[in-house]
Amino acid sequence: MVRKRYSLLFSLIMISGIVACVPRSRVPNISMIALRGQTGLLGQSFRIEFRRDGTASIECSFYNLNDEKKPRSDFKLLCDDLYRQFPESFRLNGNQLRSHLNGSVTAEKFVELSQTLKANGYFSMKDGWEFDGRMDAPPDFVEVEFDGTKKEVGDSGATKNEPFSAIKRSLYELGKATKWVTK
Repeated sequence: MVRKRYSLLFSLIMISGIVACVPRSRVPNISMIALRGQTGLLGQSFRIEFRRDGTASIECSFYNLNDEKKPRSDFKLLCDDLYRQFPESFRLNGNQLRSHLNGSVTAEKFVELSQTLKANGYFSMKDGWEFDGRMDAPPDFVEVEFDGTKKEVGDSGATKNEPFSAIKRSLYELGKATKWVTK
């Protein structure tokens, strides 16, 4: 009886030692998630950023302007909507019409974005972007700051990457749902 107890105790100690040595999949401490994109021929670029502290921002830039220095096209994209809502916030900077707007993100929405990154394997995706010569539009990038470092992954128009596209959609949809205000 005593021998069985010592045997059981020894087994538990051995198992706990083994478990302690096995590396755990650690969730990174994410502080910022951003989507940066450019529409190519549609003449605009944007950067949507969400921070764990609840702040959000968007930068829109139109670079295909007409003679009146207004965006040449009227599309149904996020920056087009913001230009229609806040035309006075856009300033001419060289040959570009730019604006920076602020918003907020709830802790729940930030956690959802973080989970979307993890569920779609963002942290195992290759950093950067590889150009293979076949591209219809410039790449989009997802930038993440975590644990004091930064990771940036870009897509290639040449190859379909559904997990990356799911992350981009989540960021863009939250950008569309955010209530943006001028500074």
